[in-house]
Amino acid sequence: MRDLILLLTHSGDYYTIDLVQDALDRAGVPAVRFDTDRFPTDATLSVSFDGKLSGLSLKLSGQVIDLQSLRGVWARRLWPGKLPMDLDASFADHCYQESKTAFFDAMDLLDHCRWVNPLRAGRQAESKLLQLKLATEIGLTTPVTIVANDPECVRQLFAQVGGKMVTKLLGPLSQTMDASGDFVYTSQVTDEDMQSIDDVRYAPQIFQSLIPKQRELRAIFVGDKTFVGAIRAGKTGYGAIDWRRLTTADDVHWTEEELPEKVEQQVQCLMKRMGLLYSAVDFIIDTEGRYIFLELNQAGEWGWLQRDLGFNIAQAIAQTLLAEEVRS
Repeated sequence: MRDLILLLTHSGDYYTIDLVQDALDRAGVPAVRFDTDRFPTDATLSVSFDGKLSGLSLKLSGQVIDLQSLRGVWARRLWPGKLPMDLDASFADHCYQESKTAFFDAMDLLDHCRWVNPLRAGRQAESKLLQLKLATEIGLTTPVTIVANDPECVRQLFAQVGGKMVTKLLGPLSQTMDASGDFVYTSQVTDEDMQSIDDVRYAPQIFQSLIPKQRELRAIFVGDKTFVGAIRAGKTGYGAIDWRRLTTADDVHWTEEELPEKVEQQVQCLMKRMGLLYSAVDFIIDTEGRYIFLELNQAGEWGWLQRDLGFNIAQAIAQTLLAEEVRS
């Protein structure tokens, strides 16, 4: 019987990873944590074939994990591996690419166990363009949006929305574990910004209508359970554009909320179409009370919602990992 759960994360991760591991421990199921940034330097991978797949294992700190015996995998965070600083740059690039390919190809062989989320589905779900396409097809309300590096298209939208426009990136600039990497919040586009909009030709961005807010929601969907937190960030100028810029000094707190049944069903439909078992979904409730879908994060954070609102999201993730069905 397969009992072991593999937790994929990185060496700087804490709190949420511990909560899920504790929930699995309470369920009597062993879980092993694999910090993916330790591969290939501090971890080894072995895949063998002898007429069939005959071996698939990871060695971590001397412990050999038989990946064919896994019951489930939580793909929480997958970070690029570290390599020795003294490696020649061209050789290091080759090592990085080969290690990345070997790791993902090996993980894709684990089709016998439960994934939250399946790797291929999770990688595809990172596309904000795909999210918006499917969300609109399902009937979710979304902001007026363009993704472009054509300055004239941006000018046209800016005029269309009366100068009330925000911009954000299609993806992260970098992945770092010490918060030293570049990070770009959603930002309002000003008249001054539009004076240099020709620079957008070098990097396509997302541009959307700025929506007046009552409050913002983060909805956590895991298995058949939904947990929703709400925040009123509008009393701070920067928080009104992106609540992630708030600090404890702003004295703005999360409260428990519920989604309308129709909206909840639409998100569940969206997740099913994307092949996901977990997602963190961001909404705006506008001044007319409409629920505006912003984006879905297939590995989005939730720790503060469990801490502040008492949601047992960790247990829901553990239960989903222990369910009998495997990925399609």
